[in-house]
Amino acid sequence: MTDPLFGVEGKVTLITGAAGGIGACLTRAFLARGAIVAAIDKDEVLLRKLTTGFQTPGDRSRLREFPFDLNNCHAMPSLIQKVLASCGRIDVLINNAGVMLPAPATEVSEDDWDLTHDINLKGAFFLSRLAAREMRVQGGGRIINISSQLGIVGRDNCAPYTASKGGLILLTKSLALEWAKDNILVNAIAPGPMRTPLTEPFLNSAEAEDAIKIVIPVGRIGSPEEVVGPALLLASAAASYMTGSIVVVDGGYIAG
Repeated sequence: MTDPLFGVEGKVTLITGAAGGIGACLTRAFLARGAIVAAIDKDEVLLRKLTTGFQTPGDRSRLREFPFDLNNCHAMPSLIQKVLASCGRIDVLINNAGVMLPAPATEVSEDDWDLTHDINLKGAFFLSRLAAREMRVQGGGRIINISSQLGIVGRDNCAPYTASKGGLILLTKSLALEWAKDNILVNAIAPGPMRTPLTEPFLNSAEAEDAIKIVIPVGRIGSPEEVVGPALLLASAAASYMTGSIVVVDGGYIAG
């Protein structure tokens, strides 16, 4: 039986980038613990595959799929209205969608810079704002931003990404201060290297993987499943006194 202190049963949870990598892990984990999940992703094919591996029909019945490109901020109010029509309320928003377009800073195009910030930062802000308006009426809610270890420390060949994820961390803190009076708690998770489609450009050889492992104290690459625990914590009653926090999940990398 799930400890109610850490429970998310019945909570309507929006997850962006829900169809792959960390997002898919979060979607399945929240469904398995009784949440109602509004899964948002621009990849309709991957969204339809989310049901793979569901253990019970109940998990599938609590999944709502919403194909949507977060690059389209003007259509976000319509998205929120569709979620409300289907789910009735919004208890938790997890801003997980992200893009990484590795390139030397001298070769980054304006389009790549804009796309990275539009998805990683701008989209998270405008979706959070819309969700917060509903949460305020309901008496509160939770917003969890999936930032990155690279929002805290720099790395070569991914300046747009690090800038956007660093911005997301400060956005988390600012919104936490502004919305605390409304009982809207805003926190972030900063994963380190995880084996996901987003990190494939950096894990494209055994040599590259070994080089990354050397600087991680626990000596291995992380798994998307290892973000699930912190997310469940931040969405649950156990984190009722946490806001503006950045939970780093990186195997100890930035501790050195």
